[in-house]
Amino acid sequence: SSQATKEDPINQWFCSLFNMREKNSPLHFWDQSQIGSSATGKSSGEVDGIIVDSHQNTRIALFEAFRLIKWGVTPIDEHMDKLSGYDREGFDTVFIVVYAFDNKFSDLLSKYKNHIKKREHTSYTKTNNYSLETVNGEDSDTFWLGKEQRMRGNCTVSIYHIVINFNCEKENIEP
Repeated sequence: SSQATKEDPINQWFCSLFNMREKNSPLHFWDQSQIGSSATGKSSGEVDGIIVDSHQNTRIALFEAFRLIKWGVTPIDEHMDKLSGYDREGFDTVFIVVYAFDNKFSDLLSKYKNHIKKREHTSYTKTNNYSLETVNGEDSDTFWLGKEQRMRGNCTVSIYHIVINFNCEKENIEP
């Protein structure tokens, strides 16, 4: 679909930025890796990326990204529920990156956070002291980093949500 092809170059750009920034580090980003199973379970899954430790030769985190053209829960739910199919290794860290194009970023962000707090992700359960916390201090007009912890079996998984404002039509973007 045209949406998927438009998402791929953004993911490639994101991965290349990470790899350039971390070029002296053992951490590297593998783009578009086949891992686990697809949402239907009929074929291999293709996660948007995997972060690897090249010194240990181990995969350490999943990266799943999607475009959110306007507010809606369907793309969020579809991508969140793909995670368990990709994760056959029991990763304890997952990164979700949302490329937000809605012209009301603060409204979209508020709705996104409320939706994530309320929903149950397939194969992940909320801990007794569940919270979705803001990691980067406070919300901005361009970027938000949040973290939640959920259980997958007996393992605690840290899920980081990175929501980036990709809308270029906003009149007053504050850092």
